[in-house]
Amino acid sequence: MTGRKMLRGSAQPRCASRGFALMFALLALVLVSLAAVVAHSRAREDALREREAQLLWVGDQYRQAIRSYAAVRPVAGTGQYPKVLEDLVEDKRGPVAIHHLRRLYSDPMTGAVDWVLEGQAGAIVGLHSRSEQAPLRHANFPAVDAGFARAQSYAQWRFLVNDDPGRNATDLPPGAAAPSTIAGGPGATPGTAPGDGNGSSDPSAAPPAPSNTVAAELLCRDQQISAVADCNGLPQPQLNACIRAAKQQYYVCLAAVGN
Repeated sequence: MTGRKMLRGSAQPRCASRGFALMFALLALVLVSLAAVVAHSRAREDALREREAQLLWVGDQYRQAIRSYAAVRPVAGTGQYPKVLEDLVEDKRGPVAIHHLRRLYSDPMTGAVDWVLEGQAGAIVGLHSRSEQAPLRHANFPAVDAGFARAQSYAQWRFLVNDDPGRNATDLPPGAAAPSTIAGGPGATPGTAPGDGNGSSDPSAAPPAPSNTVAAELLCRDQQISAVADCNGLPQPQLNACIRAAKQQYYVCLAAVGN
């Protein structure tokens, strides 16, 4: 009888020890799981912030390209806004095509060239994302985009050529008519832009913040636009020669960037 009592007494500490070990193991598993969830959440947040930065850069590229297009006066005409986004990639209003935009960039938030275009009288004066997701960023915007701080969705980050620094993202510029959503081109549904021709919907198709090479290429483009603008008013033969010279200088500039 005494031997049985001793066996029972020695078994109880063993069971308690095993119970504590199991409890600590479960606690460690919970902590590891929580750490994994936090890490995943931070990774998703970092990725979203990166896409936000891309959206700001890409939207500004479109805005600058629309302004550039409007600044170039075609032969015997006046400045005008593009009808479709492809006009920014290849402006054929003059004898020589001008490239205001390198290519049609995808919306980093959707991964596709499905921008909602805003226009007046059928001409594009700006665009914005169709994403209704709430932004993480609400401060430290460039002055021209200061109104984005009050935006409730990325769709309210409107990149307009006639923007007013400090305005609410959903407000219209003073004295401007209300932009209307317009079609993006042949075969496009209202409020969407035409495809980029690559058939790609990869979010990585949206460019990162401009590198030194990209900045130099954009400078070459700006120099070409300025040179073509200086050709305005020349007689037809000199006009054609002037535009060809501007285009040739553009290629020379790009070649220098490549080296």
